[in-house]
Amino acid sequence: MKRLEYKYLVPVDELSNLRRALTPFVEADTYMRSEIGEYCVHSIYFDTLSLDCYYEKLAGIQHRKKIRIRGYNNQDGNSRIFLEIKRKDNKYVSKNRAPLMFKNIGELFAGGDIEKYIMNGNGTRGAYDDARRFFYHVYRYSMFPVIGIHYDREAYFRKFNDSMRITFDKNLRSLPYPEFADLFKEDRTFLSLNGYFILEIKFHDILPDIPEWLGNILEKFGLIRTSVSKYTICLDAHLIPKNSPVHSALSLSTMYHQ
Repeated sequence: MKRLEYKYLVPVDELSNLRRALTPFVEADTYMRSEIGEYCVHSIYFDTLSLDCYYEKLAGIQHRKKIRIRGYNNQDGNSRIFLEIKRKDNKYVSKNRAPLMFKNIGELFAGGDIEKYIMNGNGTRGAYDDARRFFYHVYRYSMFPVIGIHYDREAYFRKFNDSMRITFDKNLRSLPYPEFADLFKEDRTFLSLNGYFILEIKFHDILPDIPEWLGNILEKFGLIRTSVSKYTICLDAHLIPKNSPVHSALSLSTMYHQ
């Protein structure tokens, strides 16, 4: 399913005020743990040695993708995770995802037995096909785990219309060059976005515009839509692009042409 995503950087000091302003118009996502009002998102992002995904994002390429493994909340023996491809086609976003057990991720990558490890509960071959798409990109472009990204998410739906979802992604933190076993680990992570959280507005149906009540709230808080990327923020926080072969080649090219 295609959707639109609008993103905004919001000062952390405005979190309570923004939540209060939205409350009359939204209801909590049932995935939020009621005792803390949020859930944790864990991801491992893949990229090429030349960081093609990173530089395509910076260049504003309109047809691009992110390759990642994703899990939620705390790990247990049977935690379900997902192989994901997130695609950006012009202004629209779509996903392919294939579920499996976290405990099987190493065996899946080592042996490639998709039909053994991918959970295909709906009886179709959709999850198997999505897993094959995932591995096509990983092996075709020699992609490897570049960064682990973690954040706490508050999620809400518009009342009486679940085609609009609003999320607060907070405490963005990351770990460079993770192993699969690091997906749920945070002991070595680094806070990667100080003083701000990311507000995302997701339209699961294609709507003509932001509703008036939401537009008024965004204007009240002085929020301006921006092309913020957790992936690029976290890579920059660890200076990974600066140390990449592409950066070194560009630096040499600049030096020799001065």
